[in-house]
Amino acid sequence: MKIRHWKFVVLFAFALFGGCIPSIHPLYTEDKLVFPTELLGTFVADGSLEIVQGRQGHPGVPLDTVWFQPRGDKFPEIWHFERWDENTFHLVYQDGQGRCASFETHVVELDGKLFLDFFPTDPESEEKELLFFPGQDPGLNDFLVFHLLPVHTFARLDWKGDTLRIHLFDYDYITDLLREKRVRIRHENQDGQYILTAPPRELQKFVEKYADDERLFSSEIVLHRVAP
Repeated sequence: MKIRHWKFVVLFAFALFGGCIPSIHPLYTEDKLVFPTELLGTFVADGSLEIVQGRQGHPGVPLDTVWFQPRGDKFPEIWHFERWDENTFHLVYQDGQGRCASFETHVVELDGKLFLDFFPTDPESEEKELLFFPGQDPGLNDFLVFHLLPVHTFARLDWKGDTLRIHLFDYDYITDLLREKRVRIRHENQDGQYILTAPPRELQKFVEKYADDERLFSSEIVLHRVAP
């Protein structure tokens, strides 16, 4: 099977996410899906919101009030997870420029470890308003740009208390494995750009084999809960 017109998507991935690799097929099968309710709620990326306590120039605010405001001139990076159906989360994601995108998100349990499967959807207007900040950019959200084709991306999920840690799969490491034929997994290579075409069971075997290899994962995204 030849996959056409996806090269630009992979190039965007390098620029925006350190190279998370796209997949035509999902990582999940029905028997591997879980629904951890701890994921429900609103989270902000580490360092993107400033905690403000007391009046701080607002004389009408009680001294013991605590609230959040954007740090500097950037918008807070927000991840809002809702229940979509029995085993599916609905993620509304706002990037640092105030642009919103919507993703169907599944949590997959493999050998006791949790992984996220993201797939783009079209956010409704009320979803965009959910995370609206004045002056936000109506353009394409960074994470959505990477999903301009209907592709899945994967990440490992860890959490402790109200802190989530999301580790996106690393494009460079996986493509090195493919290029050097150190791993056998179905894929397409067009002019040196790769996309996975393996079915879910094959993807699961690959992830299980490399789940403890930190080289499989790119930079860590740290999220803190701000609302249930």
